[in-house]
Amino acid sequence: MRDRVTAKPLGDGRRLHLSDVALDVIVAIDASPGAVEAAHRAAADRFRTLSDELGAEAGLLRQLAEPGGTALAGAIARRMWRAVRPFAADRPVRPIDAAGGAIAEEVLAAAMAAATLDRVAVIIGGDVALHLSPGFGFRAGLAGGVAGDEIFATADIRPGDMVRGVAVGGRHARRRSPGIADAVTVFAQTAAKAAAASSVIADAIDLPDHPAIVRAPVQAVGPLSLEEIDEALARGRAVAEGCLRRGLIAAAVLNTGGETLFVGPIAPTYLSTEPARTGREGARG
Repeated sequence: MRDRVTAKPLGDGRRLHLSDVALDVIVAIDASPGAVEAAHRAAADRFRTLSDELGAEAGLLRQLAEPGGTALAGAIARRMWRAVRPFAADRPVRPIDAAGGAIAEEVLAAAMAAATLDRVAVIIGGDVALHLSPGFGFRAGLAGGVAGDEIFATADIRPGDMVRGVAVGGRHARRRSPGIADAVTVFAQTAAKAAAASSVIADAIDLPDHPAIVRAPVQAVGPLSLEEIDEALARGRAVAEGCLRRGLIAAAVLNTGGETLFVGPIAPTYLSTEPARTGREGARG
């Protein structure tokens, strides 16, 4: 797989695009030119080892996680397991559910070890791992829409916030949820934790046995009433609020059927006067 890896600078040289056919990563860095170059090189070197490392334990990564321990040995694999472990006692989670966030963290760590950097964002689809020095923030998009890919608002992450990871889960995400959430955006202490929580919360947004929902996993959702959408969101809100109380997440934005619900302390900036039919609050933490 290593010969398939490409590393291509983008735009002004701050951003690097890494690809290995199945995975695309953007590494965006603010620092001196020399530091950016060194960090990009280190990120690319670490990225080249990922396929072999994860492939060696692919079977275990897809098995249900056990809260008591794991046979996983690789650094990224164990990072995935640690992220899903808090949910393993009462939710069907797998280490692979945290893959995007864990990989982003690993690439971030490699870049940080190579140079002194002001700001780093490692982006894999909807999963983002961050490093923010004082004076540097990050503006995250909040996803919604029937395809889960419309950015209807943004939320600012400040260097003093206890948030260094963002992830988006749902039925349109890389890891397709069996629930009906169009998008669930989670803010957490790490990207792997955000990825794990977004999967769990998205799975909970559901209407079991509803005739308008095609399963395996969800491929189509027929017309739902506002009351049915509220019922599905309430299931997700209960899980998200539980995550918030346990300190597993900092905030979450739940979106399905044109309805948006906020859990935790988040102050969105809307990109339109009517981004969704509602913008309701759950627990504020």
